[in-house]
Amino acid sequence: MTGFCTGRPPVEIHMRHMQRIIQEFQVKFPVRGKFEFRQGQRIRDIVHNAEVPEKYGVYIISDPQGRVLYIGRSGTMLNNGRFQRQTLRGRLTNRQGGRSRQEFFGDMLRERDVQSLHFEWFVTFSEANRVLPSLTESQLLQAYFDDQRRLPPYNEKA
Repeated sequence: MTGFCTGRPPVEIHMRHMQRIIQEFQVKFPVRGKFEFRQGQRIRDIVHNAEVPEKYGVYIISDPQGRVLYIGRSGTMLNNGRFQRQTLRGRLTNRQGGRSRQEFFGDMLRERDVQSLHFEWFVTFSEANRVLPSLTESQLLQAYFDDQRRLPPYNEKA
């Protein structure tokens, strides 16, 4: 079986659209970064040491093999043009579905049987760029869906 219009097996086009979007984001959003989280580490310390800012944007969590596990965003814009309080730093260190992020990420490590999680984040809404985090999150989710025909394992809905 070959991939649509490529003549190559589908496995060779794995994550093509997603990789292209991430490369575009790396150029478009200069305030960005990466960090790694391992079992036994404190997520607050890692986020602090990685200098994740109190700004609004998106983040991607992947396993050591580069498989995307979760795509998220910080900052929900209200109809008055202001954001709710949660910035990238807060989103990565507060709660997820009623659980602490420390517990959520620890469970993710155990469930996936991996030694580390890799995080890549982008500030999408700043003086330089005024792109809503919800738009960039949607672009990432759409790219993932185009490549995989499903959502990332820890994204329950879009």
